[in-house]
Amino acid sequence: MKRIPVIGLEVHVVLNTTSKMFCSCRAAAGGEVNTRVCPVCLGHPGTLPAPNGAAVRQGILAAQSLNCRINSVSAFDRKNYSYPDLPKGYQVTQYFLPLAQGGYLEYIHNGDKRRLEVDHLHLEEDTGKSMNHDGTLHVDFNRAGIPLAEIVFAPVLHCPQEAKAAMEALHELLVWCGVTEGKMEEGHLRIDANLSLATPDNLLGGSRVELKNLNSFRVMELALAYEIARQGELLAVGQAVLRQARRWSEGQQVTEAMRVKETAGDYSYFPDPDLPRLQLDPGLVADVARELPEPPLAARQRLQGTWGLDQYMAGLITANRELLAWFEAAVNTGADPGVAANWLVGDVARYLKDSRQSIGQVSLSPLDFSRLLRMVDQGFLSNTAAKSVLRELMAQGGHAEQIAEGMGLLQLNDNLEIQKLVATVLADHPGAVADYKAGKDRALGFLVGQVMKLSQGRANPELVSEELLTRLN
Repeated sequence: MKRIPVIGLEVHVVLNTTSKMFCSCRAAAGGEVNTRVCPVCLGHPGTLPAPNGAAVRQGILAAQSLNCRINSVSAFDRKNYSYPDLPKGYQVTQYFLPLAQGGYLEYIHNGDKRRLEVDHLHLEEDTGKSMNHDGTLHVDFNRAGIPLAEIVFAPVLHCPQEAKAAMEALHELLVWCGVTEGKMEEGHLRIDANLSLATPDNLLGGSRVELKNLNSFRVMELALAYEIARQGELLAVGQAVLRQARRWSEGQQVTEAMRVKETAGDYSYFPDPDLPRLQLDPGLVADVARELPEPPLAARQRLQGTWGLDQYMAGLITANRELLAWFEAAVNTGADPGVAANWLVGDVARYLKDSRQSIGQVSLSPLDFSRLLRMVDQGFLSNTAAKSVLRELMAQGGHAEQIAEGMGLLQLNDNLEIQKLVATVLADHPGAVADYKAGKDRALGFLVGQVMKLSQGRANPELVSEELLTRLN
């Protein structure tokens, strides 16, 4: 019987806040163990949690970026389970009344724009971190209580490659909007994938396996592909697929069983008695909506349509919002879009990488960048000279014309001066002249090089070539 993979994705996103979800402790994992904790995030008796307004705002922003419907009233619940890294013995989450519902994520797969439906988005707190040291279990609670948004997508995907494309788009979108820093190596975005092999007449009827804490897109794709093969082999010989939570073993390149997969009833959810319902002011939701930036996918399509960039170049320019804004500022001051894009992803990007800076941290302004490119276009600077001026502009700022003049790099365009240089070179290299007249075209390149050398690189190479051809022919 034909089986169809059915993939559902649940994503935990660390929200970009300075303090934890229900207390004022610093919202940052790492540091000296168990130093970023307090009685509230450790769940000591008699403490009273209070929702972090910044986390709620970031949750609204995440939901709006995914086109969700924000619920005017939501509520916090207790998810009860006993793990060593859970200091309270329960996790505060939203189960019965989540922050937002519906919505969709747009992404590109195989060249087509597609949509992945969002079931709901809710807020919750993170757990601590278990560590094994010398055979003994230790727990660091610095991470416990950090604000999370959990995004649950509809189980409508059918291949690991499309799941990877969707999650890459989600990561880009949430970082773009400032919802999260998105450092997956630090656990800022963690994916749980539910997978079953179903029959065509009952796509929700397979036995679901949950792949936990997939911390990279590559790992998620590998784990899904392996699990599809594993379940297929079991079903082919008549064995049942157990409902399990499994993890990916990087060393063995296989999924490994962790435990029997829990159901909602196993957690015994109930409303948190210490936290009243969250009632959102419509004005707050409207304020957040006004801050929502243009999505990166829409920005790329606009760059292609408005400025004529190809898909690859548009993707590089929209690597982050700061670079996109800087590029458009340069274009709006007169820079040619295609030329500006090539310089930005080439020489400018190399400088930024070497100096470990962002485009907003360097001294170069969009206006002076535009002036520099115009000097090249009008023949006042060669490309090579312009690169030297660019480095100075990025390091110390200033005006392109003044820096170029001060460095002695302004291109020589005076026809009389170029005629004198060409005459000197022709007189000094009769052998090259004879070679050219004998049909050896490479001799022309040699002569151009000699003129450029004599002018210390300042002569306009196009004018030099024209003058040489006129005299030689």
